[in-house]
Amino acid sequence: MKRYDNSSRPNFLIRFLFSSAIIILFTSCTPARFSIYSRPGGSEVYLDNQFVARTVNEVTPVKIEVQGGEHSIRVLREGFNPWERTVKAIINRDVPVMADLAPIPPQPPYIPIGSMEIHTRQNGVRLYLNEKIIGSTKQDGTPVAISDMSPGTYFVKAEKDGYEAIEERYSVFANQTTRVNISLVPMKPYYCYPNNDDLLRQTTIRTVRGIANLPGMRSNKSIAVVNLSGDGDDSLRALVEDAIIAELASKGRVVAEREDHLLVRIANEAARGDSITLDLLTSHGGRERPFLYDARMKTFSDAAMMVTENKDGVTNQMLIRDLSNPPEAKIPSADQILGYKIVEKTLRVDLSEQPQDNEKMLRREFIMRLYVRLIDARTGVVQWAERFEASLVDRVPQRIYRWLVNPPTRYYAYDLNKQTPDDDSNLSSDSLATISILAPADLERMKDRDALFWYYRNIGESYLRAGRFDDAIRLLGEAIILRPDDYEAKMFYADAKLKSGDLNGANKAYLDAFRTLTKSQ
Repeated sequence: MKRYDNSSRPNFLIRFLFSSAIIILFTSCTPARFSIYSRPGGSEVYLDNQFVARTVNEVTPVKIEVQGGEHSIRVLREGFNPWERTVKAIINRDVPVMADLAPIPPQPPYIPIGSMEIHTRQNGVRLYLNEKIIGSTKQDGTPVAISDMSPGTYFVKAEKDGYEAIEERYSVFANQTTRVNISLVPMKPYYCYPNNDDLLRQTTIRTVRGIANLPGMRSNKSIAVVNLSGDGDDSLRALVEDAIIAELASKGRVVAEREDHLLVRIANEAARGDSITLDLLTSHGGRERPFLYDARMKTFSDAAMMVTENKDGVTNQMLIRDLSNPPEAKIPSADQILGYKIVEKTLRVDLSEQPQDNEKMLRREFIMRLYVRLIDARTGVVQWAERFEASLVDRVPQRIYRWLVNPPTRYYAYDLNKQTPDDDSNLSSDSLATISILAPADLERMKDRDALFWYYRNIGESYLRAGRFDDAIRLLGEAIILRPDDYEAKMFYADAKLKSGDLNGANKAYLDAFRTLTKSQ
């Protein structure tokens, strides 16, 4: 049996206590530890706001021995949001810390911006920015504002019914507001254009130019103007004869009479005071049958009898001339006869599209051809034959063409706020109101002398018809300033002077119109 030595027990106890003390002392002196990882690597590690180290990569930590307790850990890297936490350190333990840094989103580059304010003179104007509609102006005059615009160039387009659309380029600058002021010009109404009758008259005047210079025409001889076709539109014949007589007068030719006057004279002389139906023979058969105006009774027996009806409805026939001696009525006219025949009068109207047009346009072309013969009235010999022709072309908006065919020239001479009793269904109250849009400033902005002339001339004529003579004199005077050689405008002006009671002014105006008609061209 083993025996213990009691004398060794104190030594054992001493050794036990000493070892425990060393363990306790060692344990109390052993610090805590942080193992700090970062994603991404290469991040700066701060402990309690003091820089400690930089991580090498994502798998190799930065090891830091710390005292037990809470500590502030912050991890930074450029391009990433800061990572910061408060972590508790535990004595004798390695506390892992994973700092996962979130990248900072890329910031868009700084671009300075500007803005634009669009003001319009008219309300309800539709606005487009680079072909995209952005709104319409309000009745209270509030401008259309556009913000956050990149500096650069923009195209602004404005349009409104009844006005000409415009499109212009504007520049926007950084930190500035570009102010745009737009004033639309009203579309020209129908009375700023020649109507179809005006265009026909101009074409006719152009057609007969040079007719006074026909070979064989003698300046010391009188001339009669005759329609060779013997029929046709009376108003067109009168228009052609007016143009021919004006052309002859401008060259000093003596015009004895025209066909209408000649018919009256022939009828008076041939009938010898009686009412007799007559034929006008204007053909000739050569030297043996002189080209004379032969007024002959269509049926002599009918012409010689006068048929009457009494109050009881009984008809009576009375012999008014001796049937055995029928009269011959041969009435020579002037020395020379200028006979004309209207070969063609054509109006062509077609759509006309051009890139610069703001609205649909029509192309009007009037074509006129005349066949002219110069005849010796004594012998019937044709001294010269010629064909005269001319055309006149213009372009007019399609929206007003119906008013150029049948112009309501009287209506706008009255109060614009009410319709006239004989109003045309084609002329609405809206179209009447449109007339009042045109102010003198708008007219000047047209920069179109032709449009201004027709505006003053047409409205002046309508005022003359409506009895507003002072307004007619004022507007027709403006038309004459624009076209000093326009005979029609001067005649209207003279008529207005006469009807207003200014006899001296009317006399001077008529003389001026006559000089315009007869002066050399």
